[in-house]
Amino acid sequence: MRTEPGASRRIGQLPRGWTGHIRGDVTGGLLAAIISMPLSVGFGILAFAPLGDRYLPAGIVAGLYGAIFLGLVAIVCGACTVAVYAPRSLVAFMIASVAMHTIAESDSPLLSGGDPFTLVSALLLTLAMAGLIQFLFGVIGLGSLMKFIPSPVMAGFQNAAAILILYSQLHVMLGLPARLRPLEYLHSLGGVKPLNVVLGIATVLVIWNGAKFTRRVPPAVLGLAIGTAVYHLLAAVGLGPYLGQVVGAMPLVMPDGTQLGNIIALLTLPGFNDLLPSLIAAALSVAVVASLDVLICAKIVENLSAQRTEGNSELRRVGIANLLTPLLGGIAGAISIASSGANYRGGARTSLSVLVHSIAVLAFVVLLPPLFERLPLIVVGALLTVVAIQLFDGWTLQLARKILTREAVDWRRVTLDLVVIVAVTSIAVIGDIVSAVLLGVGVAVMFFVLRMSRSVIRREYRCGAIHSRRTREERDAEVIGKHGDVILMIELEGPLFFGSAEILAGRMDTLLGTETRYVILDFRRVNEVDSTAARLIAQAHDRMKSRGKMLLIASAENNQRAAAALRDAGVFAAVTREKVFPDVDHAMEYAEDDLIAVTAGAERGGGEYPFERMDITRGFSAFELAGFRSALERREFGKGDVLVREGEDGHEMFILASGSASVNMRLPGRASVERLVTFSPGTAFGEFALLDRETRSATITADVDSVCYVLDRTRFEDLTRSQHAVAVKLLTNLGKELSLRLRRANRMIAQLGE
Repeated sequence: MRTEPGASRRIGQLPRGWTGHIRGDVTGGLLAAIISMPLSVGFGILAFAPLGDRYLPAGIVAGLYGAIFLGLVAIVCGACTVAVYAPRSLVAFMIASVAMHTIAESDSPLLSGGDPFTLVSALLLTLAMAGLIQFLFGVIGLGSLMKFIPSPVMAGFQNAAAILILYSQLHVMLGLPARLRPLEYLHSLGGVKPLNVVLGIATVLVIWNGAKFTRRVPPAVLGLAIGTAVYHLLAAVGLGPYLGQVVGAMPLVMPDGTQLGNIIALLTLPGFNDLLPSLIAAALSVAVVASLDVLICAKIVENLSAQRTEGNSELRRVGIANLLTPLLGGIAGAISIASSGANYRGGARTSLSVLVHSIAVLAFVVLLPPLFERLPLIVVGALLTVVAIQLFDGWTLQLARKILTREAVDWRRVTLDLVVIVAVTSIAVIGDIVSAVLLGVGVAVMFFVLRMSRSVIRREYRCGAIHSRRTREERDAEVIGKHGDVILMIELEGPLFFGSAEILAGRMDTLLGTETRYVILDFRRVNEVDSTAARLIAQAHDRMKSRGKMLLIASAENNQRAAAALRDAGVFAAVTREKVFPDVDHAMEYAEDDLIAVTAGAERGGGEYPFERMDITRGFSAFELAGFRSALERREFGKGDVLVREGEDGHEMFILASGSASVNMRLPGRASVERLVTFSPGTAFGEFALLDRETRSATITADVDSVCYVLDRTRFEDLTRSQHAVAVKLLTNLGKELSLRLRRANRMIAQLGE
């Protein structure tokens, strides 16, 4: 089932399609639960490990509760894809960092006493606040911005998570009773249990190569089963003292509100207000990294299942899930790639599978608590070791190899990426996660500012005041003046790539609900267009067309790289060739012509323009009109004929009765010929020939077959002597027309100079 963009359900709305794929959804959900359970156990242990070994059973419970309630809350909040919501390695790492730096090592009198209820409640309250912050991120639309976080920053977080997960399980793999500081391990080598180490390595190898043994059992489950069986077999023959511990008794009961009560009680304890700022800072760190993780994982699952989702909707959904789940005793999480992949490959196609996944984990928790109590810590540590190794960012290793082998083409960029990765990783490992988050966000902002310091949209203007260079009769000019604001010109500037194109596409989408009818994109100042941007423009055109609006492309063909990208993406084919123009002026003229045709087309007739309705004959009586017309000579011109040639002596004024004629000039500093003005039927040109004896200043050519009435200087002088009133009215109308042209010329010069 393909879910289209924007098809996410609203909160409380009954999911669609649940009855169409029941068998596949049940099978996929069960397989996902089998994958999620051991991972959730491991991530729960990882999250609570900094609090001490006595908190490991509570961590397992919190991990399993997370696998149960995250999906249930997500379903209620509108989840409609096969994405499985469960604890995640990167989020668990963030929780462990908070547990260590903010909770376990806190100097607050409230936490320094080490009361279990207080420590766990403070950690879960922090996670609930992180969920609330995630929800707010989605509400204010930060999901659209978080995708601009640079890859080196996320790679640094991944590598730090992998290193710290490995370090957190080092004492478990060595069989030591508790985690030590790095230098303390050198003094504790005598307490290492070699048999425990061998069992851990063997379990890692089984999990790593599990797919080679069988494809029916997930590698994680296979490794846990074999590792646990070998552990208890060795313990049965008397080798238990040479092995690590098991999890031990766990309070596996369904939530009854106790944890929520403990959190509420924490709020009333003395000293809580002093502790609150550090909890909020920690929650913000978790929320930032977890939000990035959600968006990345959502994209991966989208590519896997072809079920689309929207970033801000996903943030809101996961935010609510991460807000409520800690209040029920579970840890925060996100979209599990492993579980979601197993879910889809198992036949799941709807969110019913997510419900099956949560119910299946719940059933295991209720029915199999003794199994979890006898789970060896070394086996869980081996599972987390494999997760950590797989979490290392492969791109980082590729960059390092390119530098060492000198394969990098742009070694400066590659080196800068590596420096950022190492810096984020080092601060997260050596320092604290809050500083790493701040560094990552700072780098992201810096990169974003550098890339987006100049907006792709240079400026916008409506065409009610700025018109094309085609002169028009008064009625048509009035139509454009009154309705021209439905034509919007968007001047683009700089590189049009996937990030900036999102801004442009969003701007065009906002126009769908407005009165704007024509959108002209000016590519004159665009120096690059990538394939993603071209596709977004094509999609925006489709949405505009479905709303009865028109997209026009200007100045793109003059840019070979931009034209190639637009052509390959099908933009030119979708828009059609008649709506692709060499410059903005021709695009604006096309939009004006279409606007006039739509607005007043029924009143227009064919043939020559009525002589009595021309602007130049305004105010003439019938007698005066007949006398003026008798002084004119009718001439016909073919397409391409020169009516007026630059440099020639001028002694005639032309009145266009039908067709079209344009003034074209090669302006200083321009390689191409620029159209200065186009005359429409009912307009006059060459009138300076009647007023002075200078040579022609430009060439005027017929665009199509045209008809003109011509008044030369001799007949004008005769008209002045014999029909003085006609000459006065003629000169008055010419003065008004010249004033209008001067205003248009000023606007045109301003446009050309920008």
